[in-house]
Amino acid sequence: ENPFEFYDSLKKFLLKVKLECGFDSLIFDLLTAILLFNPSLPDLTHRDVIKFQQKLYLYLLKRYLMIKYDQPDSDVKCAKILSIINDLHVLAHLHRQITAQRDPKQIGPLLQEVYSIK
Repeated sequence: ENPFEFYDSLKKFLLKVKLECGFDSLIFDLLTAILLFNPSLPDLTHRDVIKFQQKLYLYLLKRYLMIKYDQPDSDVKCAKILSIINDLHVLAHLHRQITAQRDPKQIGPLLQEVYSIK
């Protein structure tokens, strides 16, 4: 993968985040929780608990947007914000591909574990 493709995608992603979320730290906190409680990760012991937690944070995000914006606007805003998560997954995939091509000694133990690189 081309590192420039990753940086171009990152730039577009950050512009989209700024447009959709502004500087609302509560939205960032809820998105962080939604991303962390990812039931799709491999080797989870309690996948159902993780899935429940993610749904809880999704519900809290929707409720927050409903309070902050009018009802029709909140649904549209929520859909746009949740699309950010899909964009982030694409970005993470690109980053994983670039990282996998590097020497594992240059990556560090945390990314080696996260990306299952030996």
